[in-house]
Amino acid sequence: MYEESSKWGRSAWLAALLLLWACAACSTDTAYYAGRGTKRHSGQRSGELETGTWTYWYENGQVRERGEYADGQRTGQWTQWHKNGQLLSRGERLFDPDTGGSLREGPWVYWHENGSLRARGSFERGEEVGSWERWSEKGVPED
Repeated sequence: MYEESSKWGRSAWLAALLLLWACAACSTDTAYYAGRGTKRHSGQRSGELETGTWTYWYENGQVRERGEYADGQRTGQWTQWHKNGQLLSRGERLFDPDTGGSLREGPWVYWHENGSLRARGSFERGEEVGSWERWSEKGVPED
C-alpha cells in the first residue's frame, strides 16, 4: 500500500510541476492604471516578458504609442501619436543583440503636431542612412 501511494504522490508532483511550467509560458493580458483610474498601458505578457501588441496612453486618454513586442523587446511596426491625436512617427524596430534593446530599422516617417509631414528617411541599425527629406510645420522643404 505504501508503494502504491508513493507512486501516486510522485505522479501528482510531476503533474503539478508540468502545470506550473505551462502556466509560466502562458500569455496573460496586462493593464496598468495610474492615479484616478487612467489607463497607462496594456498588452500581453509571457511570464515577465512583454509579447504581442502593446498600447500606451497619455494622461488625457489619447493613445501615445502602439507596437509589437517579442520576448520583451520592441520589434516590428511601431506607431506614435502626439497628445492631440495627430500621428507623430511610424516605422519598424528590431532587436539589437549587442545592446539588448531595439533599434529603428528601414523607412520611418515623422509628422509635426499640426499633422504636416516633418521628415521621411531610413535607418540602418538605429542610424539615419541615405537621403532624408525634412519639412517645416508649414510644409516648406528644409535643407
